[in-house]
Amino acid sequence: MAARRIDAKTFDAVIERACDRGRVEALREVDARLSEATRAETRGARDGDASERTAAMDRAMRAEAEAVAIIECLRQRGEISAFGRCHNVPKRDYTLAELKLNNIEAEKLLAPTESTIKGIRDNFTRLLVAAYVGGVVALHPTFAQGAGVAAFATFCSVYDQVAFAGGVSALALDTVAQSTSKEYVTRL
Repeated sequence: MAARRIDAKTFDAVIERACDRGRVEALREVDARLSEATRAETRGARDGDASERTAAMDRAMRAEAEAVAIIECLRQRGEISAFGRCHNVPKRDYTLAELKLNNIEAEKLLAPTESTIKGIRDNFTRLLVAAYVGGVVALHPTFAQGAGVAAFATFCSVYDQVAFAGGVSALALDTVAQSTSKEYVTRL
């Protein structure tokens, strides 16, 4: 069976030299270019000057384009056969068994966990407990008064979860997170 010929494309001399060193060295070069692109994008996002951001983004785009060109050159030479063919994979829902069979961790396909809100919720819970204990120490309530306050707080929490699906607490946490965490605001 004859190998399918990919349309011939000429590449820059730097790209050709990277591919001439062999597949392993060329792939290391691809990794280096992608690392360079990532670093340039990160630097560009942090730099305050618009011209520096533009220059960093240009460097990142150039490095990424060179990495893709190296892969395309390797594909043209027949060293990498599957690059650029993902559109041939049918789009459908895959079962958990199929993902496990192919050693794909389904959890990693999901959105990352939100740790900022979790930290704020934990701190808010600690603050409420400290305020309750402080109120008990400072005000010396009777057992019935202390139990009544605890029961009322529990009722409010359960009512929010049942009637509003946790919307009131989510709104409160989101408001506190936006006012206290710059990381949370930039991620949104």
